[in-house]
Amino acid sequence: MRTVFLAVLLTLPAAAAETQQDNSTAAGPVRIEADSMRHYRDRSVSEFRGNVYMKGNGMEMRSEASDVYLEGTSAVDRVVSTGNVRINGEDMRAISERAEIFVRENRVILTGNVRIWQADNYLEGEKVVMNSETGELNVDSGGENRVKIIFSPAEESKE
Repeated sequence: MRTVFLAVLLTLPAAAAETQQDNSTAAGPVRIEADSMRHYRDRSVSEFRGNVYMKGNGMEMRSEASDVYLEGTSAVDRVVSTGNVRINGEDMRAISERAEIFVRENRVILTGNVRIWQADNYLEGEKVVMNSETGELNVDSGGENRVKIIFSPAEESKE
């Protein structure tokens, strides 16, 4: 059952922003709303400030601010969201103070009082690093608290 919970957590990088396979077309559009937006072509970054809302690929993310780093003219390379970050997926949700999503690497780093729920499972720590490509999950306590994980085994069907 532990591997099912971790597998769901590791899908976060793919769902949090546009994913690209071998430089092909993205999986779908990403909708972004905010109080303000500034784009800096020379740095290939768009800054969204105030009540930021992102939606795409079955995921929603809310934060106070988000910076979207582009590769080329439109491919999303990295997303950095800060301030009361809330991520909701089909059957999971995560809360943190900061989320860094590395799209090409299929890696997510959540920091600052991280809490993740999936069905009846729960994960808590100060820093969570997830990589869906390697299947690696690292949770750090930050030194003051301990890492907390609650696994709720599902009932197996008898056939």
